[in-house]
Amino acid sequence: MGTAYISIILLCRVAQHLCAKRSSNRVDNLSCFFKYGAFRHILSGILGLLLILITGNGFRCDLLTFAISLFSGIMIAASTGLGLAVLKSGTVALSSMFGTAGLLIPCIAGIVLFDKPMSAGQWFGVILLFVAAYFLITSSSKIYSGFSFKTLLLLLGVMLSEGFTMLAQQMFAFYVSEGDVSVFSFLSFGTVGILMLLISFFIPKKQENSSNSRLTPELLGLGTVLSVAVFVINQLVTIAAEVVSPVILFTFVNGGSTIIGAVVAAVFFQEKLTLRSIAGIMLGVLSLVIIKGL
Repeated sequence: MGTAYISIILLCRVAQHLCAKRSSNRVDNLSCFFKYGAFRHILSGILGLLLILITGNGFRCDLLTFAISLFSGIMIAASTGLGLAVLKSGTVALSSMFGTAGLLIPCIAGIVLFDKPMSAGQWFGVILLFVAAYFLITSSSKIYSGFSFKTLLLLLGVMLSEGFTMLAQQMFAFYVSEGDVSVFSFLSFGTVGILMLLISFFIPKKQENSSNSRLTPELLGLGTVLSVAVFVINQLVTIAAEVVSPVILFTFVNGGSTIIGAVVAAVFFQEKLTLRSIAGIMLGVLSLVIIKGL
């Protein structure tokens, strides 16, 4: 069952990378970002609510569920904003690789909090991912002249926000074993979506009236696809966290995402695959094989 979940998640990653890159080119200011973020997260929250109503299990929520869900939602929102910003000055593969590097957080938490140790070989595989990231960084700096220290800081932000999002999914699966994943998704996306909507009302009117701050039909379409893809990923990863070890689950879900991101970038956005980026992708694949096999 875990393998089936991971396969579906990786298919959703294709749509996620494709729409995220296109969205990044159309979200130009804070007003548009908060409106777009609110639309996406509220729509994902509605999908969670629909699942709650369809399953008929009721709305089972306690204080711990709400706290973990809110933490998850804030990290998802941070990842969304930082991801959009970094895609303007870095490649899709690079952004995805740093998101993958965030798996260190749930892996370490698995050892410290959830008694799920990693072998020496698996640690070697994780280190190999960082070597792959180095190759992708140097490749991105040649493709995008805008790559700078600011871009690096944004990438580190992506890594941390993605890592803590994975940790929240892991915490819910471990600490709320009888909880409803649909309630977790509804609260994660819905609360932050409403918060972003409220913030959008306080953006200076100068930006608010700008044509660049409006959600165009194209942006709404991209946001809808992204909302569905991210919701499915969040739902299945949280469920799989109960049956798959964190190092295997998060490395495959996010490491596979990096490979998919590079392919999507090359096919749809003409991001040239240099020798360094190809080496980075190959090392990333090798790290997945090592982590799965050891």
